[in-house]
Amino acid sequence: MKTIPFNPIPRGETYQALIKSKLPLFFSDLKKSVGCAEIGIAEVDLPQVARLLEERHYGDGTNIRRLKEYFRQEVGTAINQQQGWGNLKDKYLSLTHLNQDVLEIKCVRKIYGRIIQEYPSLEI
Repeated sequence: MKTIPFNPIPRGETYQALIKSKLPLFFSDLKKSVGCAEIGIAEVDLPQVARLLEERHYGDGTNIRRLKEYFRQEVGTAINQQQGWGNLKDKYLSLTHLNQDVLEIKCVRKIYGRIIQEYPSLEI
């Protein structure tokens, strides 16, 4: 049996690329757990969000599962405890950055692809 070398994932582009590749999986799990119609991130926000997630959760660079747990427990719990969004089955959630240190989840209701109602955002 061969030993597989394992080193920390380098900070910066490499780690952020890994985050970007894992976000669809994290969003899929989060969508199931909170019961929303869809959750995603605008392409323009992706680099800044990935950088912010790296700053918060890099640790020693060996455990990408921290992000999975972050989305499942902290973000999922914050969404479920949010007042005023109502039933999420017809809501679309979008992850974005509010400023350099704060992530935000925007919640909107759409009909035929058009936004008909916006709800107060949630800072995470």
